[in-house]
Amino acid sequence: MNLTTGSFIFALLVNKRSDFGVHEFFKWLILCCLFATSVSAKSQENGVVYSLKTTDAWNLIAKSLTQEKSDILITNLPANDFQARFDPVYQRLYFDSYRTNQSRNIFQKDWLTGDIVQLTNLQTRDGHPDISSDGRYLAFQSGRSGDFEVYVLELNSNKLEQITKSNGFDGIPIWLHDNNNLAYNSSRHGSPDIFIVDRATKKHQRLTHLESNEFVLDWNNKTQQLLIRSNHQGKFRLYWLDPLSKSMQEVPLPKALEVLSAQLDVRGERLVFIAKSGNEQQVFLYHLIKKTINQLTFDTSQKRFPAFISMPKKKEKEAVQ
Repeated sequence: MNLTTGSFIFALLVNKRSDFGVHEFFKWLILCCLFATSVSAKSQENGVVYSLKTTDAWNLIAKSLTQEKSDILITNLPANDFQARFDPVYQRLYFDSYRTNQSRNIFQKDWLTGDIVQLTNLQTRDGHPDISSDGRYLAFQSGRSGDFEVYVLELNSNKLEQITKSNGFDGIPIWLHDNNNLAYNSSRHGSPDIFIVDRATKKHQRLTHLESNEFVLDWNNKTQQLLIRSNHQGKFRLYWLDPLSKSMQEVPLPKALEVLSAQLDVRGERLVFIAKSGNEQQVFLYHLIKKTINQLTFDTSQKRFPAFISMPKKKEKEAVQ
C-alpha cells in the first residue's frame, strides 16, 4: 500500500468511526483493506496472457512486459484453453477449457498456489468468463437453457443468476466497473449487436443498430466508453462506443492490422490486442496516451484472447523457449 492510498483509507476510517458501531467499523476496515489490495495489485499489471495454438492444443502463455525471454507456460494439457481473465484482487486466473467432458467449462487457477478448480461442469459450453472488479462475481455465457444466455455466478455462495432470456445468441459479457451493469452481445435482432443491462432494474438497452458485426471487448472506466470490435467498414477494427450518445470513434491503429481480440488495462492507459497481418497473428501493446505501438510476439503460431495480468512468481514454472 502506498502513502496516498494509506492516507485515503485512514481518512475514511476516521470519518466513519464516529458514525458506525464496532461491528460496522470492522466491516468497513475489511472493505478498505480489500480496496488497498486491489489498487496495489492493479498497479502491477506487468504481463499479458493469451491462448497459443501448439501442435495438438491451445494453451495459455504468460509474457512479461518488463523482461525479455520470460514466457511462461500457464497450462500444458492436450486440451483447448481459451479466454483468460485475471482477478488482481484475489490473484486468480479464470479461463474456459475443453479439458473435461469434451465440453467447454470454466476454471479458476490460483496464481499463488497454482491450484486449478473447475467452476462449471455441464455439457453446455460455458465460456467467455469476465470477473467483476471486486473479485466477487463471474459473468459468463452458457447454453444450459437450450439457448446461449448470460449468467452471473457469485463465487462465495455459488449463487447463479440468469441475466438474459431471448431468442438467439446472448453472450460475451463484460463488466462495467460499477459491478452492476454488464455489456454483452446479442443476435436477437439478427446481426450481432451490443447491449447493456442493469442487473438491479433488469433493464436492457440496445447500443448498436448496424447491419454488420459488433463485438464488445472491454470497458474503459477512465473515459466511460466501451471498447468494441466492428467490421462495419469492411475490416475488423477497434472502436470506442459511448453508451450515452451511442457514437463510435475508431482507435487509431495501423490500417494493415485486422484485430481479432483485445483488452484494456484497468487504468485505461494501455491496450493489448491480437491482430492479423497477412497470414500471421501477433500480439501488440498500444499506449493510448503516448499513441505508440509495440509488437510483443514474432512467431507464426495462431493466437487468441489477450489479457493483462500480474506475472506469476513461482520459480518452478516452466519457461517456454
